[in-house]
Amino acid sequence: MPLTLIDFHDARVLAAYDLDERISVGDDYATCQDWALAIYRHEPEVAGICYRARKAGATIANVFLFADRAMSRLEVVNAQRLAEIEETVLRAADRYRLTVFFAFEPSSS
Repeated sequence: MPLTLIDFHDARVLAAYDLDERISVGDDYATCQDWALAIYRHEPEVAGICYRARKAGATIANVFLFADRAMSRLEVVNAQRLAEIEETVLRAADRYRLTVFFAFEPSSS
């Protein structure tokens, strides 16, 4: 069964809620969180939201899932561990100026 998501990546959906892309690309996190909470409270059939990635450009979408509504319908088929994709993680960290700490690695002291 597919998950029901509100697609804030779609300009028509944003307009229907009287919003624009600032809901996901700006720095006003409290407003974004308030909207997510309002959707959670008032749209019980919705399992999450899809929105424009803040730093990755207009063609990339992020998905936020309400865990209590989505987990029973998700299945992990082939997941890699971060250690297995370390190069990809470090490239993303460089691109987006993130600090990465691989907590799963034993200390070398």
